[in-house]
Amino acid sequence: MKKFNIILMGALALGFAACEDGPSVPPAQSNPQGPVLETSNVVGQAAGPMASGMVALQSYVDAPAIEVYKLDSIVNMPAGGVPEMLFEMSDASDFAHVKKLDVTITDGVATVNADEVNEAHVSLFGKSPKEKDVFYRIAGYIVAGGTEYRIGGYDHFIASGQYKETCMDMGFVIEDAYYLLSDATTWDLAAVVDFKFSHSDADVYDDPVFTFTFETEKEATYWKIAPQSAVENNSWDNVLGPATDGDTASEGKLIDTDSKAGKLEGPGKYKFTVNMETMDYTVVKMIRPEYLCTPGGANGWSQPASSWLDYSEGKGYFCGALRLEDGFKFTDGDTWADDKTWGMGDEEGTLAQPGGNITVPAPGLYWGIANLDNMTYSIDPITSVGVVGSLNGWNQAEPIELTSNDKGDVWSGTVEIPENTEWKIVINHSWDSNYGAGTLDAPVFDGGNFTGVAAGTYTVTVDFTGNYPTILLAQ
Repeated sequence: MKKFNIILMGALALGFAACEDGPSVPPAQSNPQGPVLETSNVVGQAAGPMASGMVALQSYVDAPAIEVYKLDSIVNMPAGGVPEMLFEMSDASDFAHVKKLDVTITDGVATVNADEVNEAHVSLFGKSPKEKDVFYRIAGYIVAGGTEYRIGGYDHFIASGQYKETCMDMGFVIEDAYYLLSDATTWDLAAVVDFKFSHSDADVYDDPVFTFTFETEKEATYWKIAPQSAVENNSWDNVLGPATDGDTASEGKLIDTDSKAGKLEGPGKYKFTVNMETMDYTVVKMIRPEYLCTPGGANGWSQPASSWLDYSEGKGYFCGALRLEDGFKFTDGDTWADDKTWGMGDEEGTLAQPGGNITVPAPGLYWGIANLDNMTYSIDPITSVGVVGSLNGWNQAEPIELTSNDKGDVWSGTVEIPENTEWKIVINHSWDSNYGAGTLDAPVFDGGNFTGVAAGTYTVTVDFTGNYPTILLAQ
């Protein structure tokens, strides 16, 4: 049982009066300190399922009071004083995104309403039925004489911690696969399996975003989206689409009851992005490649077997780690069309279409940049791959260095990860070449910080042998 030293901080009330009404001699100011309760005066602790580590909100549908704190005793309570609390929950330890909930205290037992917790959960994490890590803290107050005093000071919390939580059953399902039905693909549910949306290796409830890129030569292309169940059952009952037939909007909401067909106007290359948790979709006509392949000597001149570069909106160019050997070129996907191939121009560092082979001095791993706006490129050897973050003061110049294999395409090392660590992978000691969240299976160039790794000693491995790098943590 934990004991808490509770300090009741006094509040200063300020009054204002017109100058002509004021006294000729101002009264002496008085800022009395609020009453102080020693450790032995206050006994309490976090309680209920949150203290035990797991909250299944569905189990509170019929009895929505969730116990969060047990206030055992307060000795020498200020006259007329009443305890109050505020419950805060967040998706991260820094409480950058926080939801605040009212607390009811009855006979020393503090509870929150399960419906309000569920609403906060959905706002923080979405409707996924999977367990989520929730950070919580409880602020305590004493209300006496019409004044509210924060227990322990303005930034003190009488309890804090972390637990796992599942939301109430929302009747919410994300299917494993979705397919594009359209004039440019097929309207046959039995044949649509060839036009599957792409998805990361993450669970669909952790990553509900699906994408599909295709080209059409038609002036008008109508479309809808078929979930896996519709394909398996050969049924149009739950095929997705907009609410208005022929909707040409580039973004909107998908519905599954009486859905209509959207319409793309004009030929071109289009990319669909759908969030199956929020049912939002966007469709954009692409004016640049979605990604660049690097077929060459390192991969038998195969686009699918090569390293791929993604476009960075922040940088304005394509960039990433490349496995290179002898010559190579940049291509827009699996094609050798002259207008979708970029090689070396008249001099090193410049691009032309289709251009000559770009060469490297030795086989190895390189950081590549391709700028199709000004038709330039750069290729720099990767000599350092390391872990950087709160565990080393975010010092990218001195990361926790990883060691490469003989080919330089797999780097690994032992890293001690403390609790609540945020971290990234940094290359060549530069923030211009770093990978973050995404997911460990699909890290993103210049992405957010990785979080949520339990404290421990890990072998961190960064594998560059695929189209994109992957990160593996092993204990």
